[in-house]
Amino acid sequence: MSISIIEQQLIPDVAAAQQGDMRAFERLIGRCQRSVCSIALAIVKDVDAVATSQAGGVTKIFLLLGGAMFGALAGVVAIVGGMHLPIKHANSPELKQQLIALRNGSVIWVLLFGLLLTAAYELTQGAWAPITVFSLFCLGLAGVIVLRRVLLRKLANKRQ
Repeated sequence: MSISIIEQQLIPDVAAAQQGDMRAFERLIGRCQRSVCSIALAIVKDVDAVATSQAGGVTKIFLLLGGAMFGALAGVVAIVGGMHLPIKHANSPELKQQLIALRNGSVIWVLLFGLLLTAAYELTQGAWAPITVFSLFCLGLAGVIVLRRVLLRKLANKRQ
């Protein structure tokens, strides 16, 4: 079995890098970086192309928006479903309007932060943007939960 010229150049650097030689490690990275990136890019492009070409319309939208927006859409379904009965059983038109306003505000809040989280993941590098957006989302969500409890107590008090 013959050893190629490239392997002859890499073997001494591999041995030296394994023993802790940082310059040998840097040389290895310099020699192999383009090849590894090209192979990885070819694999990812082919997988994405196959997945996208075989995907249906809903799947393509999900791939475009990402997991954060999918979570937000699931949150909207939960909000609408969770507020249906309290709105239906509200005793006064005023309370019913407050509950509808709370539901609509919650839907807007969740969709807005779904878009912001998607943008934070896609448009920035690192963790600072997603963590900041998620922290702001949690603060606002805590406020919405407190407001919802107050309105539901009003509903319970009017029933008694």
